[in-house]
Amino acid sequence: MRGWVSVWLIAAALAVGAEASAFECTRSDSRCIVSLQWPQRELPYVLRHPEGSRFSEVEASRATDGAFERWASVACSDIRFTRVAILPPGPAHPVSNQVEFVDSDWELDYDPSAAAVTSVAYGVTTGTIRTATIAVNEFVTTTSSACTGEFDLETVLTHEVGHFIGIAHPCETAATIDPDAACPVVACEDLEATFTEDDRVPTMWPVVNPCDRQLASLESDDTQALCFVYPRARPAQQCSAIPIDGNVLVSNKPFGCTSTGRPSAGILAALLFVLYGARRRR
Repeated sequence: MRGWVSVWLIAAALAVGAEASAFECTRSDSRCIVSLQWPQRELPYVLRHPEGSRFSEVEASRATDGAFERWASVACSDIRFTRVAILPPGPAHPVSNQVEFVDSDWELDYDPSAAAVTSVAYGVTTGTIRTATIAVNEFVTTTSSACTGEFDLETVLTHEVGHFIGIAHPCETAATIDPDAACPVVACEDLEATFTEDDRVPTMWPVVNPCDRQLASLESDDTQALCFVYPRARPAQQCSAIPIDGNVLVSNKPFGCTSTGRPSAGILAALLFVLYGARRRR
């Protein structure tokens, strides 16, 4: 069965420029030691572009392709992305991975202040990603260099592609940390104490200014995360070894994971439950 992690990008101000000292993997809410990863390196996606979009098809595809290409161009990893079609919302397609531009009724499905949401379906006990969707809020994003309080589209998408492949924020701020989170979360305020003046903000940092493009470029923390999880010519790996839990043995295999043994009632319930977790970018 699958679990779901939803990743949110929301507006606020960034006071300091710095680079996080350590990356974080997105983890299964039910099993914090399990981190998420794709079993393959070639990831196709469909771009959903509504007829009434404020962005032209050229603008939408340029920003989307540019964001994916930043991650694909890192030399120490061989992960690749292919846009297989540009379609309006709705029609079925064999490729379930999507980047969807939403131009109406955003607040019916998502937080009204979110600039984008990445939803990832994964195996709860293995962390194997099955499919992922990035939804872009057209109301608060822009491609204009003369931005007036909106978020740069390519910056937003570059951040969301990180979540698309299973990379989490390196920390959460006091305003966004969930006190009831099942998995431990690093506080950004604690991480900032280790910064120097020359440090740069990684793309996966949870805070960004409107109109700010500084998070559109990958920094060393981002590339370390990518190349740790998806090292070139080597199997994908998790941030922690998957343990034996009760009667279920879960083990990493090259480019995927397998589960053997008779699951206990608790594990079976977790497998059947649809999980929701939120990571916010303010």
